[in-house]
Amino acid sequence: MSTIDRVWAWIYPPLQKLRTESNEATETADRDVAWNGRRDRFLTELGLRDPSEHAVVDFFLRHLEALSPEQRAELLRSNDVDSLAYGFIQQCYPEQVAAPAPAYDRAAWEKYLRDNAWQWQGTAESWHDFRNWFAYYATAAGFQEPVTALLGELDNMSVTERIKAFGDLGVAIQAPTVEPAKPFVNPFASFARGATGGGTVTSGESPAFDRFKEPEKKPAPVDDEQDESGDFPADFDPERDAIDLANFKNGADYVDEWKNPEGKPTKRAFVQVVSANGRYQYCVGANVHPLPGNRWEPGHSYVLGWKKFQVQTSNAHLGQIIPLKLGGKKPGELR
Repeated sequence: MSTIDRVWAWIYPPLQKLRTESNEATETADRDVAWNGRRDRFLTELGLRDPSEHAVVDFFLRHLEALSPEQRAELLRSNDVDSLAYGFIQQCYPEQVAAPAPAYDRAAWEKYLRDNAWQWQGTAESWHDFRNWFAYYATAAGFQEPVTALLGELDNMSVTERIKAFGDLGVAIQAPTVEPAKPFVNPFASFARGATGGGTVTSGESPAFDRFKEPEKKPAPVDDEQDESGDFPADFDPERDAIDLANFKNGADYVDEWKNPEGKPTKRAFVQVVSANGRYQYCVGANVHPLPGNRWEPGHSYVLGWKKFQVQTSNAHLGQIIPLKLGGKKPGELR
């Protein structure tokens, strides 16, 4: 991987977070104060204290700060900001800028599109994570021109229009069916009652499993063999308070490979989370599946102990889990 590619891979995720925060920001009495906060968080995500520590970041932020608040907000809402940042990287490493490449191979692009675009879940909620994931890897594969043009069109469409547009391109997106909500059954009622409140988890740290209680002190089931009785706590939403809080960006407590009951190769990662209200601590597992051609697809994510609850692993977690190294301690060994 070239220096340009390494710098782009380093700056891209914090840049997307900066864009998201800017797009979601509401007008404040002092917009400069709001921007300074987002700027500081951007630097923290990059592991920097000051822009001068890296030339690319320094050039990029100087450019943004030279704009009016309105111009800066408009730029961060557009896809042009990605091209701007990439251009600064090329300026800083001119010796590594390759000669202009010939026009992309349309047949190769169409095959790449069919092989990968199906992974969008067909919902408005999953679009943001998918489009950033797809843009990143398509650009890395040499398809920056067509993927930028395609996503620019799709961003302005409704979910139904996007599904149809993908279908016209030969990519079948299965629109999710809406089913009546069913109450979840918690197999570990005493597990939830035994969790203690308070405490926070800081970046890069994993709390001990001492508070992760189960009935009769049975070891945590790592192979999805879980009991089937009990209820979730009334103030606990498994997706909001467990799955969405899981973060594999800085690693996981345990990662392994196995074959699921259907014989499908699976990579699994487990990490502990504390619910938003600080009252419960759980272990979240997330599965991803390798495919031919060095490709991956999401499996299911779940909370250990609740066999009847699972959701599809998000594209964000998919991207975080793929590079993780195998190892760590199984949840049962951490108690």
